[in-house]
Amino acid sequence: MNNLGILLTLIFTLTFPTFGAGGNASLATIPQNCNSTLHHSCYICGGCGCYYYWDDCYWTEGASSGVTYVGDIPCANNYGWDMGQGWSQTLSRTFTADNSHPSWELDFQVYFEDPHHDWFNQLNAIVYVTHANGATSIYHLWSHVGSDPAGSLYCVRAYGTFYAVSGDVITIEFKSSKMNEDTHIRVNNIIVWGNPF
Repeated sequence: MNNLGILLTLIFTLTFPTFGAGGNASLATIPQNCNSTLHHSCYICGGCGCYYYWDDCYWTEGASSGVTYVGDIPCANNYGWDMGQGWSQTLSRTFTADNSHPSWELDFQVYFEDPHHDWFNQLNAIVYVTHANGATSIYHLWSHVGSDPAGSLYCVRAYGTFYAVSGDVITIEFKSSKMNEDTHIRVNNIIVWGNPF
């Protein structure tokens, strides 16, 4: 292999995340004291709805190797996920809807600090709903890029609405890319609401 081939191989290896068998990224490590239970609560107040959440530390299903659990997010709850360096980092969780609500909402907190205002620094929240007939509905709920006029986001609550019925399989996915080491893209306090209206 000539020097150019070696250089290109090295650049490609350092630039893109390493994927394991079947194209899946290596899983992030779950802290030993993490509770993996799906917390579920329906209010008894004449139609207030239900909410579902997991401990922030357990969002490892499908997590890219660069995504890490951190405790230094400068928000009220400083534990959550740093989306890591590189292209196409992923953090996701899947569960089955146990109720048919008129609508559902994904609600989460974002810490997005980008001193470069770079378009390549970005975060997207996507929900995939697989129905009983096998069809999948895709909801692109929220996104932010470093070059957005809003600039950096500090401890901002973000949310978006999607639709599912009892028995549908819901996958919540956060996808990011980050090209600058001093940019911070972090997510925590992730809640799914089943709305009564």
